[in-house]
Parts: sequence; structure tokens; C-alpha cells
Amino acid sequence: CYGRLTITPWNFFTINIQQNFAAKFGVHSWHWNFTHGFPVVLGLYLPFLWYGLLFISTIPVIVRGLSMASLFTAVSLSVISPHQEYRFLLPCLPFLHMLLGFVLKELCESNAINIFQDMENYHCRPTHHPNGQRTIPTKTIGAVLVCIGVSHLSLSAYLLRFHQCGTEQAMLFVGRDLRYRSPSSLSEMTNVYLAAPCYSFPGYSFVYSPHYPVNVHMPSCQPGESSQYFDNDPAAYLLRMIQDSIDITDRDYILTFDAYYNHKVFQNVTNHFHFKKVVMFPHAYFKYDYDDPFPKKHVIVLTKTTNQNI
Repeated sequence: CYGRLTITPWNFFTINIQQNFAAKFGVHSWHWNFTHGFPVVLGLYLPFLWYGLLFISTIPVIVRGLSMASLFTAVSLSVISPHQEYRFLLPCLPFLHMLLGFVLKELCESNAINIFQDMENYHCRPTHHPNGQRTIPTKTIGAVLVCIGVSHLSLSAYLLRFHQCGTEQAMLFVGRDLRYRSPSSLSEMTNVYLAAPCYSFPGYSFVYSPHYPVNVHMPSCQPGESSQYFDNDPAAYLLRMIQDSIDITDRDYILTFDAYYNHKVFQNVTNHFHFKKVVMFPHAYFKYDYDDPFPKKHVIVLTKTTNQNI
């Protein structure tokens, strides 16, 4: 579609590395992948990873090689690119998880136990591998595995059910409200103003319908553009976003975080256009972005009218 041969990885390298375009999205220290990245994406498995790389010699060479190559890739990226994200490490996880599987298998087999059959035979004493390697007591292994399982399941349940769910619930609320609109208003354009940093909310898929027109307004994530202006002055940006709309109707919505709505200047803008708060959804129970000066605990939906069917 570009009219010429296009190699995406090469374009990525030239734009983000050679031209240093990625630095506009944030700069991190060279050690970020190891002090922040891997501890987050691996969680409690991180000690087992290092234990396997340093002390277990029976891991297949190809598994160890792929794991080392993944770590080397992470080191290379941290050196050549000042911008790092957790998602950049996700391609490394399959190879590291292969290594972790062999590590856990080796730790269990080296103690010659079956955790489910020999619960009554636990002995908290050091054992030795047939090859002479010192191993970990079986009771310790069982406790660690149970701790890992419980902690990961608990954290998964919280992240899937509660953490940062307010944005999705708010968009679902708007989509449901639009579906219950009166037939006489189906032809009216509805504006949904997302007064939040770019990509904070899901997009058109939550509110789209072929039966009524919807226009979603949100800041852009391009460096130096609207998202940075919103961060500097949320109230002023919301005012300009509403004023720039072609059609302002009585069915418009504003979705924002409590961190912005609680400011008096922001409320002055919403009151000026006759927006009223209709519902608030919990979003996070603790501060999840320590670089953000605005802790976002709730998502607030404002509209000019309410629908009694909801």
C-alpha cells in the first residue's frame, strides 16, 4: 500500500532508534528492564529464573540458549533505546516460562517426592541430587509453590475483576443509555467527550451502533499534541474540545476521572454547558502510576439528561 518495498522492523528501527522518536514518549534508565520490567512481568517466578540459570545444569541447551537470547535482547533494547515499556518484554516470556518449567520440574524431581502422595513424609532437611547438586528441602518447595499459586490466582482475580475496570463500565453505561434512547432522537448526533489522557478509555466499539450516529472526542497520543495539552490544563482542554464540536446536543456525555472533576475550574466548565454527574464507577483502589500527579480512583459520567430505563 506504500507503493514500495516496506520492511516494518527496519522502519521501526530507523524512526524510533536512529531518529530517536521513541524518546518523545518518555525516557528510562538503562537498567529499567531489570529493576522494573522483569520483576513486574515475571512476579514471584523471578528467583526461580535466576536459580535455574545459575545452579541447574540439566536444563536442555536449547531452552537455556533461548532464555539467554531473550535476556540479551532485553539488554540490547535497554542500551539502544531510552524508551522502555512492559509490553516490550512480552515476547521474551514464552522462552523464560519454558526455562521456569524445567526449573520447577528439576526442583521437584531432585527431592524424589510427589507432593500429593507424600504429604505425610515431609522432612525439613537438605537433600542432594544424584549428581551431587545441593537441593532445596521438600517442605520449602511445597510452601513456595503454594504461595506462588495462591498469590498469582488472587492477583489475577483482582486485576480481571476490579483493577481499572471503571473506564469499561462507564463506556458500557453510555452504550446502554444510547440504546434506550427515544426513537425521535435516533437521528441526532451524540458527542462523547473523553476528558482523560489518550487511550484511557476504550473507543467506538463500546458505543457504536448502525442505528444512531456517535462522535467520540479524545486527546491524541502523538507527542507534542493534544494529550500533553490536556495534562497541562484539563479544564481548558475540555472547554476547547466542546467548543470545537460541530453539533452540541442534549444527549452528549462527558467521561472523566475524579482527579480532574474534583477541581472547581473543571466543574465550572461542565456546569457552563449544563452537564450533571449521573453515575460514578470505582476504577482503582490504590495508586497504580506513581509518575502521575493525579491519582484516579473513580470514573465519572456526566450528561445533560438522564435515562430512566437504566
